[in-house]
Amino acid sequence: MREKGFTLIELLAVIVILAVIALIATPMIMGVIDQAREGALKTSVRNLIDSAELEYAKQLMTSQNPSLAFEDIPYKGQKFEKGKISFDSKGQATIAVYENNMCLHKTPTDKDVILDKNMTEEECLGKVATYQVGDKLKVDVGNGIIENIYVLEVKGDQIVGLLDRNLGDSVAWISEEDYNAKGGNWSSDSREVKNQNYYTFGPVTANRQLDELTVAWTNVTDKYIPSMLDVLKLTEFYQNLEIKEEWENTYVNRFTEIISSGNEEVLRCDSNASCRLAFTNAGYGDILLPEWATINLYTTGDDEQDGYWLSTPLNYDLWKDITEFSSFVGLVSYHGDAIGNSAGDGWYGVRPVISISQSNILE
Repeated sequence: MREKGFTLIELLAVIVILAVIALIATPMIMGVIDQAREGALKTSVRNLIDSAELEYAKQLMTSQNPSLAFEDIPYKGQKFEKGKISFDSKGQATIAVYENNMCLHKTPTDKDVILDKNMTEEECLGKVATYQVGDKLKVDVGNGIIENIYVLEVKGDQIVGLLDRNLGDSVAWISEEDYNAKGGNWSSDSREVKNQNYYTFGPVTANRQLDELTVAWTNVTDKYIPSMLDVLKLTEFYQNLEIKEEWENTYVNRFTEIISSGNEEVLRCDSNASCRLAFTNAGYGDILLPEWATINLYTTGDDEQDGYWLSTPLNYDLWKDITEFSSFVGLVSYHGDAIGNSAGDGWYGVRPVISISQSNILE
């Protein structure tokens, strides 16, 4: 009975001390919990991407046009109800997930999953584009200059597209002056030497015109004259190839078939529309480019252009037996006045492929 307990003041002091400790420790503990939760979410999204890219790769082995929606990703971890995903040509994913009022997103160029807490669901999911090949987009290429492009590929935040028209007037692939400046001799070099030099020198004159006409395009991250393969990838022919490495031989063989068949409709066609119809009627419509890749082949002036240049000429030894078909050949058949490959002439224009951020898409 005589033992003393804690006085009221002592108890109050203890309570105050505990309250102060709680006041200091609680935010720290909650911060640790929040960091752990966010870390777990990031890990789940990383695993989700791995699972999605693996499934997409499996689809690529059996389909030329794989499709994998966010909700169909075969993932056994945490389920996210709100998300979008897209894939580039290499099967790399761009993903956005909206969870607990937070946005987790990643493109192939990001080192890790990014977590944003100040985004709406619409802004978050809008980070993943669902553009398809051939979609027409209006873009601001820089300095208020507006151009139209057709989508070729989506690479994370970047849209790779083909311009909808040729730039400027027709131009030589490589002019006589530029050919000589690179070390050739236009007047005395044989056909074989010139063909070899074309590969070595490249489209010097056409590239210079491209640079001059796009110097103000400050929003463009990359620009180049397309290669023949860039263009042929748009055809059913290429998409259906089992061994894509043999595309050029296979294409030449298929083109030779239609010429040697003696099909009068094909051999006498002389316009975009008539040749497209003739090739299709003969069962060779798969080698035609989509029409959007062959439109607007005229400048704003009186200069008529038959096509647009490629970045490399064709293999002359491979193509020489069919180059007498008409002036169309070298346009990869007359795909609608599509593309040119010979050097020295100014019949064709420059139509670049450009890469531009999705933030510069106007509509």
